[in-house]
Amino acid sequence: MDAPRPIMIHGTVGGNATWVGQQGAFAGAAAIALPGFPLGEAFDDRDAAVAFVADTARRVPGPRVLVGHELGAALAIEACADAPDLAVGLVVSGLGVGAPPTAGDDVESVVGECLTETSGDVAALLRRVMEAVTPENRTRTRRLAAALDPTRAWRLGIPVLAVAAADDPRVTPHQMAALTGPILRGSGALVPGARHLVMADAGDAFNLLMAAFLARVEVDAGA
Repeated sequence: MDAPRPIMIHGTVGGNATWVGQQGAFAGAAAIALPGFPLGEAFDDRDAAVAFVADTARRVPGPRVLVGHELGAALAIEACADAPDLAVGLVVSGLGVGAPPTAGDDVESVVGECLTETSGDVAALLRRVMEAVTPENRTRTRRLAAALDPTRAWRLGIPVLAVAAADDPRVTPHQMAALTGPILRGSGALVPGARHLVMADAGDAFNLLMAAFLARVEVDAGA
């Protein structure tokens, strides 16, 4: 099997630019931009949103590994459950049982929940994107999140890696473990000192974990 290509789906904070540290680190990587974050009309229909993720991911030649954060993780789970041939693996972060995959409305509070350093370029990006998301799109996204079922991950037949941030005030490691623990081919990793937006807050650690997972998926598929 060729090396898997990571296809990344962002959550409700920062848009697809939050994956900048991963797009340049992995060959063939791509980041899906969800409508409404901040441009366009956000999805509020489950089937339309999942079909958008799956159809966009299929534009990248396989094999693929979907990599989702928060709302993006919930959408990735649904897409893989609907289409078992879509991906050979799945990486999730920022999502857990009892933790709705949507951000709050207060920009400064959300930035503080997402990053340990709130005065840098990444924090400025988060503020710009969050301030540009309309109240209507926030409402539509909450309706979408309510229609998603992250526990469908329990029935996936592909390897799943859950990356938890030790200092995430929105999704605790326990909530992530409750989501991914029942997965037959699931594994977990805890990143110390990181907050909710783990791939941006602790990019080097996240990339090492993802590189190891991609290599394991490739080796297992060729065994």
